[in-house]
Amino acid sequence: MHDAHTNTFTVDVPTTAGLTEQSLKEYLAAKLYGDGTLSLGQAATMLGKSKWDIPEILTRYGVPFFNYPVEDFEKEFRFPRPNG
Repeated sequence: MHDAHTNTFTVDVPTTAGLTEQSLKEYLAAKLYGDGTLSLGQAATMLGKSKWDIPEILTRYGVPFFNYPVEDFEKEFRFPRPNG
């Protein structure tokens, strides 16, 4: 995908890494989603996939689908944290 809102990079990866171009793109999209750089939709677009395909890819690379800190969840839904 090439448009005014994307950058294209060339990366030399040793063949011993056993990666394909697609697996490298999936890994990168998963990690960028996981750190909050990409939204779910952006990750899907980057890979030419639907949003429904992304959870499986995230799982493959050990990235949680829900990347929502407990503190943010509590603020959003106003759930008091139980006292320990």
